[in-house]
Amino acid sequence: MSHSDFEQYRPLLLTYAYNILGSYIDAEDVVQDVFLRFLGKDVSAIENRKSYWIRSVINGAINLKKKQLNSRMTYPGEWLPEPVDTLNTQQPLVKEETLSYALLVLLERLNPVQRAVFILKEAYGYAHKEIADLLQISVDASKQVLTRSKKILQLPAKQKNKVQKDWLESYLEMMKTGDIEALEHLLVTEAKVVSDGGGKVLAALRPSIGRRAAFNLMRGLLAKYWKGLSHKLAEVNHQPAILFYEGNRLASCQIIDIEDDGISNIYIVRNPDKLKTLKHLSHFQD
Repeated sequence: MSHSDFEQYRPLLLTYAYNILGSYIDAEDVVQDVFLRFLGKDVSAIENRKSYWIRSVINGAINLKKKQLNSRMTYPGEWLPEPVDTLNTQQPLVKEETLSYALLVLLERLNPVQRAVFILKEAYGYAHKEIADLLQISVDASKQVLTRSKKILQLPAKQKNKVQKDWLESYLEMMKTGDIEALEHLLVTEAKVVSDGGGKVLAALRPSIGRRAAFNLMRGLLAKYWKGLSHKLAEVNHQPAILFYEGNRLASCQIIDIEDDGISNIYIVRNPDKLKTLKHLSHFQD
């Protein structure tokens, strides 16, 4: 196998693995494992190498996701996906095919096979026959898994893809002035704040659900923690995010999920292992 043959598909393979795993670090491991296993082997008999490598990566990601879910039984607090930069990305991902952060969070409700089928059909437009061939299941099974997945996710008929600019600007102004009382009016009734510290830094162990609970948590965080930090606006997984810095060290990534009527979810990633792919975003950058 030619090294260059594989490398031209690496960004695509990494993106497939990342979307299934919700972890860029784990996605790198899966793709590298596929590369090493086939390095030096004669794959000339394989008619479609791209499909062959995609199948290998998808199945490798599914297997790792199962292990990931098992290890999460002892994970301290909430587990959130690892965010990636989709504005000035330095990671070799296919930006257009990287899923939004809100969708990655929702996909955690599915088991690994359900997640793979849903992503392949709904995000990539695969036919059920193609999915069946990739996952080595029947066409009927693929259809049934997709139907079950949609029922579990309960997605709205139409996804909101555009950031609501006014809500975002009001939120940023609140962060700039420290007028936390204004936040309550920006949150929807069922707003939720979820934090992930991975047991390595302080973070709320349970989500704060509902406008008042979410507001109280955010007010406490601003008063005790964020006030002394510098911050900048970024984009991760196609959604607005605020990066907080202690000196020159990235300490927290806050992803904002905005609907037509206000801010619905705030995801706070503080686990330092999940911030590694954002470290190139220095707060000195414009």
